[in-house]
Amino acid sequence: MKMPKIPLLTIFFAIALVILVALGVIWKFNFFAIKPPDNTLEFLTYVDHGFKAEDRAVLEQKISDLENSLATDEELAKDLSQWLVLGNMKYQLGDLAGAKEIYETKILRDHPDDAAALENLGQTLYEMRDYAGAELKWRAAISVNPWEITYLKLTNLIEEKFPARQSEIQGILEEAIANLGQTTGLLKELGMWFENDGQYELALAHYKVAKQLTPDDSGIDELIAGVREKMK
Repeated sequence: MKMPKIPLLTIFFAIALVILVALGVIWKFNFFAIKPPDNTLEFLTYVDHGFKAEDRAVLEQKISDLENSLATDEELAKDLSQWLVLGNMKYQLGDLAGAKEIYETKILRDHPDDAAALENLGQTLYEMRDYAGAELKWRAAISVNPWEITYLKLTNLIEEKFPARQSEIQGILEEAIANLGQTTGLLKELGMWFENDGQYELALAHYKVAKQLTPDDSGIDELIAGVREKMK
């Protein structure tokens, strides 16, 4: 018995239909779909630092007065410390975008190695949720003036926001101790890193030195007790 011939056009139509269905499945499961940009990481420009209305009004007036003085007094405008004060007040107010602009355009544009402006800009960027930018500024601040607080902010940033890079923290803290000497804060932080890494003996050793430096710090006693419990 002869099978009936299927028209060539019908065959082409069936093949095209199969291809369209396959493409639809592929698109549905997002194999080749172009994903829209992720807009969930937009940087903040303002945060509420919790000022009471009257305190906020006082701070706003101080900002306005200093801005007017800097705009009209050429000698005052040459004083970088006054621009730093203005940036800091804007930051305190929660005007992150305004503080960022002051640090960048009034200080760092002509004085890129100003450690205080770099440190404060890093803090501003952190609160704006620009964590990569904050890291860059804090590293730059450390290269100019290795403050303990900046080292600690940097390691906390990596721990909180870049957990895949935890291994970098040991080196940063050891560099801080090499530059600044043994301090309670740095020893505690490095001890906690060793403890989280399972190196309990090293953690305990760092806690003990920290305790010698600050005998009245009860928090160190808790750290020592905690790591000894893990060593049992």
